[in-house]
Amino acid sequence: MNYNFKKLFNFRDVGGVVTENGEKLKEGILFGSEDLSKLTKQDIETFRQLNIKAICDLRMPSEQKSRVSRVQPGPDIELLSVSIHDKSQELTHFEFLKFLVSKLGPC
Repeated sequence: MNYNFKKLFNFRDVGGVVTENGEKLKEGILFGSEDLSKLTKQDIETFRQLNIKAICDLRMPSEQKSRVSRVQPGPDIELLSVSIHDKSQELTHFEFLKFLVSKLGPC
């Protein structure tokens, strides 16, 4: 699927990736992108139409403060700060995926 964002680069659906045990990650569930600080109003609307329930911000707290996300948390979107550079929160790939799945809720 083509996502038409003007100021959100490298946005992609991670679905379709084959896991180590040969299963395929369901499409439309997990997305990746750069930070959400440059979104236009139209980009925000396009983003909301994807019904994303949680945003996992992998940046350091200083990056989060200097480039604030234009998509704010609310009743429909949870913002999770999970800095991949913070050694106190270091997770294995498996632990990180378990964490993401735990935040998905019913699909």
